[in-house]
Amino acid sequence: MFKNLKIGLRLGLGFGVVLLLLVVLSSLSIERISTINKDTVDIVDDRMPKIEMSSEIRENLLIMARSIRSLILSNDKAFEKAQVDIITKARQRNTELVETLKPMLNTEKGKALHAKMVDARAKYVAILDVLLPIANSNSPTYNAEKATALLFGDYTVAAGVYLDVTKEFADFQKANAASAGKNAIADASAAKTTIITIAAIALLLGFVLAWWITRSITAPVNAVSDAAKKMAVGDFKFSLNNDAKDEVGDVSRAVASVQQAVQAMSADAALLSNAAVEGKLATRADATKHQGDFRAIVKGVNDTLDAVIGPLNVAAKYVDDISKGAIPAKITDTYNGDFNTIKNNLNTCIDAVNALVADAAMLAKAAVEGKLATRADATKHQGDFRAIVKGVNDTLDAVIGPLNVAAKYVDDISRGAIPAKITDTYNGDFNTIKNNLNTCIDAVNQLVADANMLSDAAVAGRLETRADATKHQGDFRKVVQGVNDTLDAVVGPIQDVQRVMGAMEQGDMTQTITRNYQGDFDTLKRAINNTIAKLCETITQINTAADALTNAASQVSATAQSLSQSSSEQAASVEETTSSMEQMTASISQNTENAKVTDNMASKSAKEAAEGGEAVSRTVDDMKSIASKISIIDDIAYQTNLLALNAAIEAARAGDHGKGFAVVAAEVRKLAERSQIAAQEIGGLASSSVKQAERAGALLTEMVPSIRKTSDLVQEIASASQEQSSGVAQINGAMGQLNQTTQQNASASEELAATAEELGAQANELQQTMTFFKLDDNNASIRFTRQAAPARSPAKAAPSRVAAVSFNDGDFERF
Repeated sequence: MFKNLKIGLRLGLGFGVVLLLLVVLSSLSIERISTINKDTVDIVDDRMPKIEMSSEIRENLLIMARSIRSLILSNDKAFEKAQVDIITKARQRNTELVETLKPMLNTEKGKALHAKMVDARAKYVAILDVLLPIANSNSPTYNAEKATALLFGDYTVAAGVYLDVTKEFADFQKANAASAGKNAIADASAAKTTIITIAAIALLLGFVLAWWITRSITAPVNAVSDAAKKMAVGDFKFSLNNDAKDEVGDVSRAVASVQQAVQAMSADAALLSNAAVEGKLATRADATKHQGDFRAIVKGVNDTLDAVIGPLNVAAKYVDDISKGAIPAKITDTYNGDFNTIKNNLNTCIDAVNALVADAAMLAKAAVEGKLATRADATKHQGDFRAIVKGVNDTLDAVIGPLNVAAKYVDDISRGAIPAKITDTYNGDFNTIKNNLNTCIDAVNQLVADANMLSDAAVAGRLETRADATKHQGDFRKVVQGVNDTLDAVVGPIQDVQRVMGAMEQGDMTQTITRNYQGDFDTLKRAINNTIAKLCETITQINTAADALTNAASQVSATAQSLSQSSSEQAASVEETTSSMEQMTASISQNTENAKVTDNMASKSAKEAAEGGEAVSRTVDDMKSIASKISIIDDIAYQTNLLALNAAIEAARAGDHGKGFAVVAAEVRKLAERSQIAAQEIGGLASSSVKQAERAGALLTEMVPSIRKTSDLVQEIASASQEQSSGVAQINGAMGQLNQTTQQNASASEELAATAEELGAQANELQQTMTFFKLDDNNASIRFTRQAAPARSPAKAAPSRVAAVSFNDGDFERF
């Protein structure tokens, strides 16, 4: 039944069922969504506003309660007025909210709760109206005690009831909102289940309809399509079910009619073909069995056979003659249509054979005469004749081509342009030539690769890299071995320089280059060794100078200590002289004796001060000698710097092979610069020491006249003992001046000792710095131990006492 339905009706039926299910699904979805929307609107537009307004009422109640308490507790008029304003606004807002809620209520319970809330509010407002006047100090009825009692009494009870009723109303609205939410969730779940069920049914039914419609259309269409494909390849042995009444059935019946007509024509074609094969060229097919163009085809084949037989006989005779090598003359008879084409083709064949014979004779003659470059023009021929001529030309090319390739490859290799290996295929001796050329290319490429590898390694500083000479043969092996030997001869000196300079970097000056070299390598060796020797000599001189500087500093310190001690003793002597001078009033003889003693001690002090000045002068001379030696060290460092600079220049001239030595020369130059800076710093310290020593000498020089003057004064005391009163006064003043001078001498001695210690510390630091270098046996490493400066005995302070005789300081010179 269904297979006789038209295809359009089947498609319409299937889409109608799907659309019907879609309408049902859409209607149900809209209905469910409307229900959910109603529940949502009820929550959002009805329940939530009521909950919010009831919550706001409770919040306003709490605000009014806080403001009333603040009103009672405060005595600030402005603050109380502000609290009254807050209470008034909250009260007005609650009135508005209660009135707004009334028309929004739809349930009996909601209305009952609202009425209950209105009643509680009325009681609360009544108490509030009583409480406000007595709680506000601005009111004439203000009474704090009554207000407090009312606040914690009736007001609290009324406010509590008001809050409870409001909370009950809010809880009721929240319960309704929760119920509406649950209903919305339930509706959404039911809608989801229903929609999924209907959608599944629609999907299943749509799938079944689609499968049935597709199957009812595609099965017969595929059968017709298969039949058409078979007919396209000439296969008409098939059968079709053509009993359906739809469009596909009509197509099947039409295809079956085509099948029968073609099978009949194929049978007649087979009849004529078999007859032709059997040589029965008079056999003809019955064209009356066919209709339309099929009849015309069969009749045309019969007519064609009639027209072909005559010309074929002529063509057969000419072909037979040509096959026997007897080239006939051209056909001159007149024919029409394809027969004329056959005639022309035969005449063309005759011309082609004659041209082929002529070219073969020409090539044979050229080969006999040795003209191997001669070729026949294959473009004059066609088809296999052209292939024959081209084959002969290719044969000649195959002989000459390998010879030309071999000559070109040998020429390229001789010019250094190494070509790619020959990949063309040759046979016999030509293949041997090809293999020999490829072997030569491999050998040259291997030689170039090893040369590039050695060059890249040298540029990267990997001087130990060598090429494997065993990979090469003959003179190529000699070339690679020669390059390896050259690298061995170059790398040796560089490795020695790296070893020596690495040791120098660590302070080891004992390493030198001992192996024998020739030419520039020997010059480099001698330059390195001479540089190390010169540096060792410089370091030794620095060590010696530092030792001398340390000893000189020790001597200066000892001299300063001695001078300080002498100054202390002199101060004590001066104090004793002063004491003796006080006793001169009692005994002239004792005064004279004491004067003599004072004279002797002053002379001794003058002598010691002079000796101290000479010692300081010697110290100054030693310091200047140290400074001159340090300047020599500076010059040596400068010369070393120039030597390192020259070495760097020579390394730069050596190119890539001198890069390692250039690095070493740079390190030597840095070391020379550091030595020069150290020498300059030591020179600065020596100059400072010279200045300090000169200052000490100046102080001692100034001390000598004072001591001598003291001696003169003592002599005057001895010679003028009769004038004891005036003499004692003068001697007392002289003793005070002498005491001051002695104290100055002691202070100067302390400064000299401190300067000497600082100089010794600097010298020891220089020694410690120089111990970094390790010298050979001829310049043995010098280890210094800082000499401890002799402990300075603090100058013994002269006892302080007040002179019995007063004197005038202006009578003496200060220095």
